[in-house]
Amino acid sequence: MTKRCDELAGRLRNWYNSLDSLLVTLLVLAVVIGVLILVSAALSTVFGLIMLYLPRLSTYIILTCLVVSLAIIIAGLFLQRINAGVWLIGMILSVLLMIAVGALFGFGGVGVKHLPQSINTRLFPNKVQFPISIPGGIAVDEHGRIYIAIQGYSRIQVYDKKGNFLKGWFVNTTGIFDIWLGDDSFLHAVLARASSHDVFDLNGRLLKSAEVTSNEEEYRLFEKAGGLNEQDVFGNTYSIQSSEWFPKIVKRTPTGKEFVLIKDPFHFWLIKSPQPIWIVGLVGLIIIAVLVKVIKKKVYFPQIDADACGQSLE
Repeated sequence: MTKRCDELAGRLRNWYNSLDSLLVTLLVLAVVIGVLILVSAALSTVFGLIMLYLPRLSTYIILTCLVVSLAIIIAGLFLQRINAGVWLIGMILSVLLMIAVGALFGFGGVGVKHLPQSINTRLFPNKVQFPISIPGGIAVDEHGRIYIAIQGYSRIQVYDKKGNFLKGWFVNTTGIFDIWLGDDSFLHAVLARASSHDVFDLNGRLLKSAEVTSNEEEYRLFEKAGGLNEQDVFGNTYSIQSSEWFPKIVKRTPTGKEFVLIKDPFHFWLIKSPQPIWIVGLVGLIIIAVLVKVIKKKVYFPQIDADACGQSLE
């Protein structure tokens, strides 16, 4: 077995030496980048699954890492010395926090939006609720059900007339899209990056997908969709407000009464792409920097101090 491994290693060495070094470097670099993208997509998808299936628990864990790390920093700033174990706990929690931040930020980027539809459907069935991230359009049917185009996760989600989540499904794009209810009682979607006009039934089943062949046709379809405002058959107006940070759907009745109908619960804020998690990531970087640059100077390492003391006595 060892002999065969040595022979294989020798052949690889000879192959490497026979090629141009620049070509080999580019090839190795491409492989490394590809592996990093795959690992990032897998990691972000796992974190996204955990956050969506256990949103409250995941949010509490992330906030606990944040609060405990900050508490260790505050204690370290006011104390002359800090225990090495406590400092190590702070470092571990802050590193875990940064891993979670990176994965959740990638969840809406290299993660769920770039997975094949067949995998997404199995991992995230229509009863799994996503946060309203970068909403791009709204539609309301005759029963008062609200349909929202969530561009952050390439998904359409449906809510009842009271604002309760019902279901959702993915659309085949990673970019801007908008929706509207046609005269045929089907839900239509215009997908900019995919250059297509898709038609769904109200349960999310794709009925038809037609290619958009010109900019003029795409512009006409987006005009038909209507964007961030919609009016139902009873004269109620629905508007998407604060679409970048904490989006909410506001309903205005014909009598002028206005109230928030739909908004995400607090445990969805950290997974919402991209703004809120940026703040947590920035705080995490500051925590790590302070723990390494400032607090580490006050850390008490018993074994190291004892060795230094012994050497001074000698």
